[in-house]
Amino acid sequence: MIPISKIKRLGKEAFWVGAGQVLAVAGSLVGIRVLTHLLPPAIFGEVALAMTAATLMQQILLGPCGNALMRYFAPAREDGRIDSFFQAGFRLFGEAALGVLLITALTMFLLWATGTTKWIGAVGAASLFSLLSGYNSALDGIQNAARQRVIVAWHQGLGQWTRFAAVLPIVYLFGRSSAAALFGYCLGAAIVAASQTLMLHRSIPIHRSDVTFTLAADSQKILKQMRAYAWPFAVWGIFGWVQFSSDRWALQIGSTPSDVGFYAVLYQLGFGPTMLLSNVLVQLVAPILFQRVGAGSDRKSVRQTLQLNLRLFYLSLVVTVFGTIAMFVFHSQIFLLLAAPIYSKASPLLPWVGLSAGLFASAQIATLSLLTERNSRALLRPKIVVALLAACLYLTMVWHYRITGVVFAWLVASLVYVVWMFCLIVAKDSKDAA
Repeated sequence: MIPISKIKRLGKEAFWVGAGQVLAVAGSLVGIRVLTHLLPPAIFGEVALAMTAATLMQQILLGPCGNALMRYFAPAREDGRIDSFFQAGFRLFGEAALGVLLITALTMFLLWATGTTKWIGAVGAASLFSLLSGYNSALDGIQNAARQRVIVAWHQGLGQWTRFAAVLPIVYLFGRSSAAALFGYCLGAAIVAASQTLMLHRSIPIHRSDVTFTLAADSQKILKQMRAYAWPFAVWGIFGWVQFSSDRWALQIGSTPSDVGFYAVLYQLGFGPTMLLSNVLVQLVAPILFQRVGAGSDRKSVRQTLQLNLRLFYLSLVVTVFGTIAMFVFHSQIFLLLAAPIYSKASPLLPWVGLSAGLFASAQIATLSLLTERNSRALLRPKIVVALLAACLYLTMVWHYRITGVVFAWLVASLVYVVWMFCLIVAKDSKDAA
């Protein structure tokens, strides 16, 4: 029987994770309402296109770093190696940040050399936003792994609200442009980064010796483990970037800039909140699963952890069904409430975007069954194949069906992804039961 004290702790953690995500979703939705009134569809589309640069940095450099930090915090603390962990983590994030700066410099040089200088400001701002967001996400991962739910909830909610709040004065001062909007995003992320750093030093003290560039032998070992864990994320991150960015570029090539703006609002209303809400489960459960599995030596604990994650996967599918039904009934009202009237013609597609988001989120929850055993390489094939399938479908269907074609391409790719992940975790469960 589960002790009452453990139930109370889990309940308290669930409350704070949920509160943080609700606050973040509310900030995201209010931000969409404000920005769609502030920016016309063409400019909003430019912001979405420039943000694909930030997505690239996040997928191939900063995201893998954050995942490794979250996964290895619990074992390091359990083994009394927390000082070595922070030293290795500092080096890992520094390497990722250097990669961001190099890619940004190369991209801006190519834009200048090809005469497309109007995009330099937007790409530079998007890259800076990616770096700041990646830093915040890495600290979120560490504090979430430490199960400091209040700190994580506070900063996730703050991040969404400061983003659009910072955009308002920047746009009014410098005009309605994609670069101005993105520099507003950077200002909001910088505020959160300052708060995150302060809270980290207070909650998990970092000594001066822990953040040097000379790594001790134990830190070198942890760094090597984190790199081995992170590189599959970076490899499929390239293909993930193709999946998450080629939809917008397909519309830019095969349709109009305004259609990119309409699609960006659809994506933010249907996909964004769904993924944020799925983080309630992931952020609550992932540290607990990683802590229970530890180094993976206790096969009974591993088996129980996999069973728990399978039940969460089923729960996520049920929530997806009910959420999609609600969007079918209320899509017009949702657009009237949360977006400027000019964007409302895209509202009939919202339920399909929501369904795609729910299926994708369910598949992401299923991946925890593999990540608990540090088997990130098992995800390479499904991640890469699904990303390439999505990109091919976008480019094929946009010429005939424009936004509708891109939306249904997303749905097909998400369905393939969730079925594939279901087969993987069921096969793994059956193997462990044998």
